[in-house]
Amino acid sequence: MTDEDNPGVGKKVKNMNNSVTNVCFRCGKIRVAVKTYQEVIGNSLVTTVLTVCPDKACQIELDKQLDKEQKYRNELKLASEKRELEAKKRKSERQLEKN
Repeated sequence: MTDEDNPGVGKKVKNMNNSVTNVCFRCGKIRVAVKTYQEVIGNSLVTTVLTVCPDKACQIELDKQLDKEQKYRNELKLASEKRELEAKKRKSERQLEKN
């Protein structure tokens, strides 16, 4: 199925009752709310809704993809921290050489 077959894929769609529905990026089915919770951050009340695709096989593939992306972001962050630490070390070594 291509995006041309289902133009709502990956988009939030308003229902007749003006509530927003989240559509699955992979298959285009309307995602199901699994958990809703609220928390106060600063002076704001933030409501978070966790959703899953009703197609279990699709959700498993989506979870794999998201895990892969998260692993990649974590590796980038570690590499950045390592470069930053090495730069600080080089800077401090240069300052010691000047003295």
